Amino acid sequence: MSRDQNTSVWFAVALCFVGGSLILCPANVTDAIRATVHDLTRPGQLAVRTVADAAANHIPLASGGLEAPDQPATDRHLLARITTLESKLRELAVVNLHLQDEVEAAHLLARQRIASSDPPPLLRPELVTARVIGEETLRPWQGRALLASGSTHGVPDGAIVLADEGRTLLDVGADRQLTSGESVFAGRTVLGKIIKVTSFTSTVQRVTDRGYRGAARLSRETADGKLVFGQAGTLEGDGSDLCRLKLITEPVNVGDHVYTANTDGILLLPMYYGQVTRAELKPGATEWEIQIRPAPVPDRLTIVHVLRTAANPARVSAN
Repeated sequence: MSRDQNTSVWFAVALCFVGGSLILCPANVTDAIRATVHDLTRPGQLAVRTVADAAANHIPLASGGLEAPDQPATDRHLLARITTLESKLRELAVVNLHLQDEVEAAHLLARQRIASSDPPPLLRPELVTARVIGEETLRPWQGRALLASGSTHGVPDGAIVLADEGRTLLDVGADRQLTSGESVFAGRTVLGKIIKVTSFTSTVQRVTDRGYRGAARLSRETADGKLVFGQAGTLEGDGSDLCRLKLITEPVNVGDHVYTANTDGILLLPMYYGQVTRAELKPGATEWEIQIRPAPVPDRLTIVHVLRTAANPARVSAN
């Protein structure tokens, strides 16, 4: 038998002897030995557990120990994307409400025409399509006869641009029977109103321009997506990117919508102004301070519609 084999045999005999001795020892002695062995092996156990946990959670190990992983860039990108999509979803919800209003109004009008024997209204609304004239379009026409009056009437070259600098200019005017004060829309959104009319052009005062005033009504969405209209007031422009809603004494919430208040009955559907961004009722005040952010319109707006009223041919011809 070799020397290595003899050593192994004696080591095994010694282990058996120790094991037998532990069995014969009193319980208090074996408990003390067990605690000592547990304390000696505890660092190794902790190291093994750390490695196992790191492997299970795919956490990288560093030479100095565990490192708390930073939030992955992918997660931050996904959070930003979710925020953007939620904003788009809110915009689409407003558009959907507008379309629902249009469908319901069309059905109501059809039922009224079938069931009613009353004469047609004397006045009816007409939407006049107009093109927005930009400075790039006007520049080649400077010096040409765009107006009914010209240099012989004391109108200098480029008077259209100078007189309406910073305003939106349309390519229709008195030639389409437009008058000051008529509303201008970009789709279902209120863009402003006509403040000056010439023979072939007209100038628009936007809702954010200082001096703009228009009847407006608050509304908010119910749990089932319906719009419930509230108190009416006056929307005013202050020259900034926002508007103010005046004469409101009922509670207002940020996020409420603002539409036109159709008190004259010309329009079947209210048109959209924008959304409440700030609402505050100061101590002792009865009127809320409300800021409105107008609905966005394209940066390069090309086509708008002017609302004007005209005599109803059906009513006139009937008489």
